[in-house]
Amino acid sequence: MCVDNCEAQWSTDPTQNKVLYSGVVNLKICTDGTGGAFVAFQDSGPNLYFSRVDRNGVHTLVQPTQFPLNFDAQLLQDIVYVGNGEALILYTDAVFDPNFFTFEHQVFVNKIDTSGSLLWGNGVNVTTNTNEKFPEAHFVYDREGGCYVGYTQTQNPTGLDFLDAYVQRLDSSGNKLLGNTGLKLNVINSEGSVSSIDINDKLDVYVGMGLYTMRVDSLGLAWGQELPINGHISDNGLFEFFSEFIGQQKLLKVRKYDENGNLSWGGNEVLIDTVYDSQHNGYFGFLKAYSGGNDIWYGKTPPNSNSEGRNQVIRSNGSLQYSFGGISLINTSLQSKSGVPFPTLSLSKLYTFGSDQDSTITGIERYVQKVDKQGNLQWQPIGNVITTRKIQGLYSLTNDLSGGGIMAWYEDPASGSTLRIQQISRNGNLGEVLPLTGDLNNDSSIDSTDSQMILDFITGNIQLNQNQLESADTDGDTKITVNDASNIRRLEAGEIHILPVYFYNSN
Repeated sequence: MCVDNCEAQWSTDPTQNKVLYSGVVNLKICTDGTGGAFVAFQDSGPNLYFSRVDRNGVHTLVQPTQFPLNFDAQLLQDIVYVGNGEALILYTDAVFDPNFFTFEHQVFVNKIDTSGSLLWGNGVNVTTNTNEKFPEAHFVYDREGGCYVGYTQTQNPTGLDFLDAYVQRLDSSGNKLLGNTGLKLNVINSEGSVSSIDINDKLDVYVGMGLYTMRVDSLGLAWGQELPINGHISDNGLFEFFSEFIGQQKLLKVRKYDENGNLSWGGNEVLIDTVYDSQHNGYFGFLKAYSGGNDIWYGKTPPNSNSEGRNQVIRSNGSLQYSFGGISLINTSLQSKSGVPFPTLSLSKLYTFGSDQDSTITGIERYVQKVDKQGNLQWQPIGNVITTRKIQGLYSLTNDLSGGGIMAWYEDPASGSTLRIQQISRNGNLGEVLPLTGDLNNDSSIDSTDSQMILDFITGNIQLNQNQLESADTDGDTKITVNDASNIRRLEAGEIHILPVYFYNSN
């Protein structure tokens, strides 16, 4: 495993993105809270590590921190920022059972910080029994320095019993808050497999188990519904996206459930698009947007056999911002060319798409596009190229907390599975480091001085330049109001852990 020149900053050349390590087979990144990124990854061992790159692109940890191997094989699941320069990492650790020739997986969580420390030692073992079927778990930040973890386990290591689905909550010190065994979820059906977990601003937790959804609040299990989490969860309910055939057409629809699990919109469904017809097999996928917003991105295959990204905004009353079918995410002149799949990853107001193989556009290119809060494209006509390197297919994207993003990926194993990372600014420029959202005086501190500058601007006492105006928009509504100053005060008070607030649920 090799490292780069640690003092080197972000690359401005999409053909020469910053190198971190080689021999990487899995990775996840999240913000470090200061405009840089925590990078979690594993080698072919498989052993799990994490490192950090600061907002200027400097690799601050010369050697990555390795996680203790409790058993035989680790598998990285997810990473999430929890404030105060700390992040949580979810992973499984497995022990090989020679009697049944299987791996028995157990779920762990550990907390890391910017110094490279593992704050929870060997990690917290969430599971109390083994799970040999699914080495998979999901977690979400609980807004108080801890997390909710959704996972499955079985009472019988031979795998003959049905799997049980559980949720556990860990506090900021790693203590279990839902008993040692956690809260059993599949109390109605006989078998459960946790497929997703999410939380809204009211701190209601939604756990998806295939086609079944449970809502958990501070008192425990609230209700269960036979519906999947495959859309966006808002503060006042759950949006369910689904499709159904009518004749030769497959229609994409959405319906909404309130926080009590009852259908909203008078029980009606909203038709969004046609995703299949008799001429061509189509498909669609969903990407979560930002807190408080109900934007969805989906892809479909038009008759020219090339994937096309579409964007639609669904309002809380069920109305659509755009007409039936939404708007295209790419320039129409490129829809006749190959190698332009629909977006596969979303982050607040950024998404990435493009070709990882030679195509008829210009070769291997990965684009990033920016979308405003109203769902409009900002970097016309197709976005900006972030890399021309050949991505193996697994990559991760986080926010640079200045309106731009940071993407990490690893390349073809034939070239050494090299892990690379690249920042792109809110202006669409590679390696351009701009003031953080909320940091109007650019002193690397977001405090009362910045909130007072916003108030002085509103009252006409001072003028702000363009960079300051963009930094002052802490809620992403493109307007400067007292709410933007209030968000900074909330950040100082610890009520929120990150700006901009539309990124709060999209870490």
